[in-house]
Amino acid sequence: MVCLWHCVFCLLLLLFAGLLLPALSASKSAGISTAPGESVSILDRRVVGIFETVTLAAHDARELENWLRDNEYALPPTRDP
Repeated sequence: MVCLWHCVFCLLLLLFAGLLLPALSASKSAGISTAPGESVSILDRRVVGIFETVTLAAHDARELENWLRDNEYALPPTRDP
């Protein structure tokens, strides 16, 4: 009897994990482009669960800071100039 409940529990756990894992996987956003002449380029954007990551390239730190502020990303107050 205990073995039957153990098997049922394991089966339900595997089913739940199978339903949850696709939501945690990384997915690329399609159509990322940067206009010519912009100083900050978006190299990659991914959503992982409830988190969004953006990989950027910039040659000017001020332009990068402006891009982050314009896109509502938080900057630490004690960052290096």
